[in-house]
Amino acid sequence: MTSPADFIHRWLAARPAQAWAAANIGWHLADKALRMAVVLVVAAWTARYLGPEQFGVLNYAIALVSIFAVAAGLGQSGLVVRDLVRDEAQAPTILGTAVLLQAGAGLVFSGAAAAAIVLLQPGMPALQMAGVVLAAGLLFKATAVVKCWFEARVQTRYTVWVENAAVLLGAGLTLALILLEAPFAAFALAILAEGVLAAAGLLWIYSRQSGMLRRWRPDPGYAKQLLQQGWPLMLSALATMIYLRADQVMLGRMVGQEAVGIYSAAVRIGEAWLFLPTAIVATLFPWLARSRALADAVFHQRLQAIFGGLGLLAYLAAPAITIAAGPVMKLLFGEAYAEGSLALIVLAWCGVFASLSAASGSWYLLEGLQRMALFRNLLGVVVNIALNLVLIPR
Repeated sequence: MTSPADFIHRWLAARPAQAWAAANIGWHLADKALRMAVVLVVAAWTARYLGPEQFGVLNYAIALVSIFAVAAGLGQSGLVVRDLVRDEAQAPTILGTAVLLQAGAGLVFSGAAAAAIVLLQPGMPALQMAGVVLAAGLLFKATAVVKCWFEARVQTRYTVWVENAAVLLGAGLTLALILLEAPFAAFALAILAEGVLAAAGLLWIYSRQSGMLRRWRPDPGYAKQLLQQGWPLMLSALATMIYLRADQVMLGRMVGQEAVGIYSAAVRIGEAWLFLPTAIVATLFPWLARSRALADAVFHQRLQAIFGGLGLLAYLAAPAITIAAGPVMKLLFGEAYAEGSLALIVLAWCGVFASLSAASGSWYLLEGLQRMALFRNLLGVVVNIALNLVLIPR
């Protein structure tokens, strides 16, 4: 009698494309699942140690800096993967140009993030310090471009190893700080240290696997092309991050940091499972990009399969989180954060739309409809901020 494992092995062996997709989705999911579990547990322990108010201060700084971090990416990630898939021989030019652009953007936006923290919260030195430290991490974000090379070559496992090692080291450092009863400032430094380790590790693994680091050469013509094609994607991603993090920033301004801490705990759980649609779309993007050159029927069939799978995933996750919201909040974060369970239920159902948005982002990019995606996300920002202004005071 054939076992289920034998059946799956034979089915994949007869279908190399499906086997390729399954293997890379597996690596992405293993990466994101491990990181999600580690980050969530460490966040819960940190929240219990700091308490809602200081945890809110830290998350306020993270939320504000993350908005500038998206801007520093210049919307280039998908474009770089697309161009590497089309012409891998130009990898030194593609990567060298993208890294130089993002390094410059990191320098500009790190300063902008630090200035924004100081201007928005002039009377909170602890928050200002955390914001300045976290903003410094944007100086190292440009190295993430090398992940595009591994994604285009379907070698995700290498970046998984590096980034998971950085996460585990960062988690170990944070837990050590808790055991040593370290001051608040140390936790912001631990987040920065994790980012520096990940950046160094990505450069090292790329150098070992490609041997092309010294061949990187920026090209002004290609830089202009990236900037022209990337700005709608950057603004679109920026709009997405604003409506994801505006809640925490506006809560901090309108209510206080304790409210930010409680709400941030709910956000940590509500967004934890969203690594699944993000990982699936990132893994299947090169496969989808190649099919765009085939018949329209093939492309749309694959696109529909991604939409259907992510929709099903979301409709399974949302009810489960709704049922478990109260007990999970108390179990992970403690009684002080129990009030966040209602917010967690609402966030769980937001995940349905976030999953479909992850899938549609690939379609917008491959069809050259970046400006339409930008309009959609800007509309989301306007609605989000308007509702926050009305509902937060109530």
